[in-house]
Parts: sequence; C-alpha cells; structure tokens
Amino acid sequence: MNRFFFALTFFFFFISNTFSQTLVYKSNGRVYNIGREKLTPKEVREILSVDKKNLDLYNSGRSKKTIGNVLMVSGLGLMSVDLINGAMNTSETNSHPYPSALTFVGAAFIVASIPIKIGFSKKVKTAVDGFNKLSPNGNTADISNNKELEFIANTHGLGFRLTLN
Repeated sequence: MNRFFFALTFFFFFISNTFSQTLVYKSNGRVYNIGREKLTPKEVREILSVDKKNLDLYNSGRSKKTIGNVLMVSGLGLMSVDLINGAMNTSETNSHPYPSALTFVGAAFIVASIPIKIGFSKKVKTAVDGFNKLSPNGNTADISNNKELEFIANTHGLGFRLTLN
C-alpha cells in the first residue's frame, strides 16, 4: 500500500511539473529553468515564443545588453589605447598630452553604457515574469504553488526531498 501511494504521489508531481515551466531570472541576464539549469538565449527564445509580447521584450533587452557591452568595451579600449600611448611617449617626444580626446570619449562611452545595461536587465526580468504568470491556456496562473521532488543521495542514505513553495 505504501509503495502504491508513493508511486501515485511521484507520478502526480511528475505530471504537474511536466506541463508547467517556470523560468528564473538571475543577475546579468542569466535565465534558469526550474531545475536550476542555465538556459542559452536561444533556448529562452524558444520557450518565450508562445507569447509574442514577452518574446519581443526579451529580444529588446538582449539587444540593449549587446549595445551596452559594445559601448563599455569600446570605452575601455579607447582609454587603454590612450594610456599606453601616453606611457610610451617620453617627455622629450611628448607630441600628444596624456589625457587626450580618446580618454574623454572612452569615459563618455562607459558612462553612456551604464543606464543601457541597467535597462536591459529590467526588460529581461519583465519578460521572464510575464511568461511565468501565463498558464498553458494563456490565462494568469498562481506561480507561488511551485512543487519540486528531488532524489537525494548522501552519506546518510538515499531519499526524496519534496519542496513546496
């Protein structure tokens, strides 16, 4: 009887978790599934393809991340080139003063990239949260009822861990 009850319970949790996929947003645009596995942007796009609004929001956020990264790396590159150029010039051949226009343009790029990089994370988080609120039928669902059943093995033995949030 106990084995039957355990098998029935296990089957219930397996089926209920199969039809619902919750995404978890972490910092820097990383998205994980409910099993704490990191998803690639391509996988996230495939999952979000059921709702065009959330997919567009996610794609917009990823584009902002790319633009912010390009601006930040370009700014750091310009400042580094100017620093190396200033260090190579001795005082006798000082044809270019050290803080030249490259340093200031690089600093402007870095400053401009900060709000862009902050904005991308808000868009990605909003897209993930919007997806999590949708049920398979497209209606809003209560996602605070997360169930998780894991198999655990340690030095004390084997077992199952049931987590109810």
